[in-house]
Amino acid sequence: MVKNFQIAFMAVAFLWAVYFVNFLVPVDIRNFGICPRDMGTLYQILTAPFIHANMAHIIANSTTFFILLGVSLSMNRKKTFLAVFLIIIISGLCVWTFGQSKTNHIGVSGVIFGMIGF
Repeated sequence: MVKNFQIAFMAVAFLWAVYFVNFLVPVDIRNFGICPRDMGTLYQILTAPFIHANMAHIIANSTTFFILLGVSLSMNRKKTFLAVFLIIIISGLCVWTFGQSKTNHIGVSGVIFGMIGF
C-alpha cells in the first residue's frame, strides 16, 4: 500500500515539476493545453493534464489527485494505469470536441472526475 501512495506522490510531484519548469523556460507551457477543434493541437490532449494555470489551481488538483490515485492504485495497480490513460484520452477528446472554441483548457481536473467514476 505504501508503494501505491509513493507512485501517487511521484505523479503529483511531476505535476509540480511541470508547473515550476514553466518559470524557467522562455516558452509559456500553459499554451500547450487543449484548443477545441484545432487539428494542429490535437496532440495536446496528452499534455494538458500536466499543466496548471496558477498556484491555487495546482494545489486544488494535487490533493484530490493524490488521494484518488493512491486509493485506486491500492485497489488494482494495472487497471488504474489503464484507466488513467483512457481517462486522459477520453476526457481530452470530449474537451477537444465540445469545449468552447478559441480557448485553452489545462489541468488534471478531467482526470480527477474520471477517476471518481472509476
